[in-house]
Amino acid sequence: MRAPNPTHLVPILCVTLLGCGEAKEENWGAVFWRDGHAEQMGGGNFGVGVDVVTEIAVSDDKGVCGMRLSNIPKTVSLTVQAAKQPAEPTKAGAVLASRVEAGAWRLDEILPAADPLDSVQSGEPARQRGVAVGSMQKVSRQLAPPVWLAAGHRGGVMGVVVMDHTTKRTLASATLPSVSKALVSVKILPPTDLDGDGQREFALLSEEQVAVFRLNESRGEPTLSQLGTWSCLNSVLD
Repeated sequence: MRAPNPTHLVPILCVTLLGCGEAKEENWGAVFWRDGHAEQMGGGNFGVGVDVVTEIAVSDDKGVCGMRLSNIPKTVSLTVQAAKQPAEPTKAGAVLASRVEAGAWRLDEILPAADPLDSVQSGEPARQRGVAVGSMQKVSRQLAPPVWLAAGHRGGVMGVVVMDHTTKRTLASATLPSVSKALVSVKILPPTDLDGDGQREFALLSEEQVAVFRLNESRGEPTLSQLGTWSCLNSVLD
């Protein structure tokens, strides 16, 4: 059985030669690292990364992606406007190989068709039918079974799936065309309530793209809402 139709995201607004972005809510932004400097696109007064949340200070210097930030931990990749400091996203624990393999097969259902040369099953759990899995994350829920998130890419397209506790069924998904031909890995910034609305948000990350989603859990099965997406190429040749 095929997965539910994924949400397709396309960055549309170019703010610099290399940087483009679109946000449905103005209180979100992305951080890109270029030449050792953190550069912000979009809004937000807190920087967020795995196991870190910090207030940000915007300098007067403009980089290739956006305005440069001062004294930011290297793991910060997302920014949010919040009245008080959000909780830190918790780093994912070790995941069984069988779970990773299941994540690859669920991603296979939403990403572009596999190249015939990649159609054979790989002995590596994170590499199935040309899908490269970059992150798996278990998400605990109150009064409900946990869900799993898996992120990866194939054929120049990034994807994320929300799976049930068995990892056999996809509940929600989204895809995002890569802006770069050199896409290597896609990671997840784990879900946590960043803006204080009672729902958890997470980000889909590559070196040159950031997309933030809200994991809607209030009614029935979880769904995804796109809040923003930003991209900044390493060079005009990408």
